[in-house]
Amino acid sequence: MDDKSQIDLTRREFLRRAAAGTAALGVAGLAGTEAEAAAAAKMPRRTLGKTGVSVSLLGFGGGSNFLRGGEEQAAAMLDRAVAAGITYFDTAASYGRNRASERLYGLTLPKYRRQIFLATKTGDRTYDGAMRSVEESLKLLKTDRLDLIQMHDVGPRDTLTAWEKPDGALTALRKLKDQKVVRFVGFTGHQRASVHKQVIESLEFDTVLMALNAADYKPFREEALPAAVAKKLGIIGMKATRGLVGRGEARATPKELLAYVWDLPVATVIVGMETLDMLNENIRLTQSYQPGKLNTAALTARLAPHVTAEQLAWAVPGYTDGQVV
Repeated sequence: MDDKSQIDLTRREFLRRAAAGTAALGVAGLAGTEAEAAAAAKMPRRTLGKTGVSVSLLGFGGGSNFLRGGEEQAAAMLDRAVAAGITYFDTAASYGRNRASERLYGLTLPKYRRQIFLATKTGDRTYDGAMRSVEESLKLLKTDRLDLIQMHDVGPRDTLTAWEKPDGALTALRKLKDQKVVRFVGFTGHQRASVHKQVIESLEFDTVLMALNAADYKPFREEALPAAVAKKLGIIGMKATRGLVGRGEARATPKELLAYVWDLPVATVIVGMETLDMLNENIRLTQSYQPGKLNTAALTARLAPHVTAEQLAWAVPGYTDGQVV
């Protein structure tokens, strides 16, 4: 038996056990109070491109900010997010030591599995590596399926033609989609818009996660974003507020920064939140958001000349999120 067959056999056995474990969880937590249902109904939603799935306008980020709290706070935040109507939950194999983010998600989110859209990522670029990564994600997240698996942090060093070879990662992810282990396949990145555009136009994906904010990433807005719209991809925004919240010429309010990206053709914007107070404030901003009310030209003109490279250090190629615990 070759390595690929062995991996597939192991994965099938794991999925059988995972499915049994998921069923054992029952439906606990699926029915909230009437007050929670009313609050959740206020959460705006949009369709995630050609997937046809409706997701919350505010996405929950499982990266470095989320990882600063610990298990008890993580559980409280995830419970609150679901109660407020957030449905999109983002994590990655690389978030935190020993995949801490996926572990924390797995402690709380299984009881809400039918209510949420669960997305993770793999940095592996080989068939075997991607298969192992997804298997570990399923185990830690305590689920038998993923709504979205994404090739993580695509950039200029990637060789796109290798992804679709028999030993390439995209071949593995497409196989998992055919087997209904994952519903959709996407890719992510914030390094170079031209690479994003090339991937969008030359390969078939369901979604794209890209960096978009009011102070930087003009090439993404002008090159990658229109290409994604043309292909009807589900477009997910990130980095909307990172490093830019505060007072002064190089700062702006969360309300301004979020509205800027929400006014773009995105389905959801992932925000990393460190505390319950921050989560509650972002929920409030999402519920009160009015499309088209922000003067985007004035905001970008105000920020662009004053934002420093240090402020956007997270945007430098090689930056790794989530390495906190």
